[in-house]
Amino acid sequence: MKNIKDELNIEKIRLEQLHIPEDFEERLGKSLQEKTKNRRKGVNKFVTSRNGLVAAMILVIIFIGMFNYDTLAYYGKSIVGYDELMSSSLKQLNKNYKGQIIDKSYTFKDGTVITLDGIMIDSNKLVAFYSMDIDKEEFENGNDLSREFIKCGEDWMIPRAGTGCYDEQKKKMIWKQEFEPPKSLKKIHEFSFARNNDGEYEEGKIEFTIDKSKAMIPKFKLNMNKRINVAGTTVKIQSITATSMSTIVKGKIRGTLEVALDYLKGEKKPIEGIEIAIFGDGEPIANLSGGFSTEEKGDYFEAEFDALPEKLSLLEVVIEECRVGVEVKVDEKLSKGEEKKNIVIEGNEVTIENVYEKDGNTYVTLTTEKGVLLSAIYLNIDGETVELERTFGGQLERIIDGENKEKIAHTRTLEFKDVGEDLELSVRMITFDKKVDESIKIEIVD
Repeated sequence: MKNIKDELNIEKIRLEQLHIPEDFEERLGKSLQEKTKNRRKGVNKFVTSRNGLVAAMILVIIFIGMFNYDTLAYYGKSIVGYDELMSSSLKQLNKNYKGQIIDKSYTFKDGTVITLDGIMIDSNKLVAFYSMDIDKEEFENGNDLSREFIKCGEDWMIPRAGTGCYDEQKKKMIWKQEFEPPKSLKKIHEFSFARNNDGEYEEGKIEFTIDKSKAMIPKFKLNMNKRINVAGTTVKIQSITATSMSTIVKGKIRGTLEVALDYLKGEKKPIEGIEIAIFGDGEPIANLSGGFSTEEKGDYFEAEFDALPEKLSLLEVVIEECRVGVEVKVDEKLSKGEEKKNIVIEGNEVTIENVYEKDGNTYVTLTTEKGVLLSAIYLNIDGETVELERTFGGQLERIIDGENKEKIAHTRTLEFKDVGEDLELSVRMITFDKKVDESIKIEIVD
């Protein structure tokens, strides 16, 4: 079977390389006329009109199509109906028939049908395209899908980023869901799911086999281990894997030893998140998703971007900012009813908007830029340390700062369960997004 497929593939390539010359029609007409002149009288002549030539060409195409039916059918299918959920890279791959058609369905007890229309697969991920025939109102009432996984043997492929929308014309919900890449392409895979139907969950599954010829190989994988110092912490870019569907950057912050030491000291991890951008020959590559996790072996991050351009000479990875937690020791005297007071903590402006008493409690209203978090907060009231009871009333507002830059201000109120005359606000930790703009440049050699 493999030899037959190889022969069909070779024949397909040969046919694709055939081109009809511009003067083909004229030359064919002349040839037919010459043959007609040499025929003896009484024999019907060839029709050399344009319609006759077109008919002859159609017969040739039909003959070729019959001879290569399996090849044309195999290569001539794309996943239909999901363009609005696809990135530009996925659209192009689908246009080039890089997706695998599955077209298998499962019917729930109430007659609702879910169909796995197709998949795309490479070393970075498996992307599944599936739909469910369901009324929009019913879907909005919560009778939708959940717990979607793909299983192969004992291996579970965990879902990653996904998106979906309702197709008003076809009266169905469509999804594009990304999963971890499969560990094996040989075994039968199982797409499992559950549906909430008015509070009753029904599980289902669709079995399928991956077509190895549709699994796209990586363009390249770079194992780098490049180190960048960020806020006194070493950030390591471990690898970059570029495929036809996406580009994934993986890295690590703390190692096993640092995690253990911070735990023993009771210290918070120095970096809680990281923002990465990549550029191909100076042009930004669209960010698709990202994640940050803490394990026993360290803190790991991963950022996924769209596929790189086919022609590329320089790839740049930029760490734009990190979310850092910094221990501080800030003690600020407060007075009830005083005008606004500004204090600066680790370069972040904190505005005390109001201090007041109500129902035996003391309230402090403050404003910071969105993303700035104050923690380990206490209020010293007449020499007694009172812990924060709660925070409420979070409001966001767009403002223009002194440098004419737009920012989003976050105002909230802190509640402390006591009152008094001598007030001092204590802050022991601040978390914020720190600008970094450190980069690594990589030359791509063909």
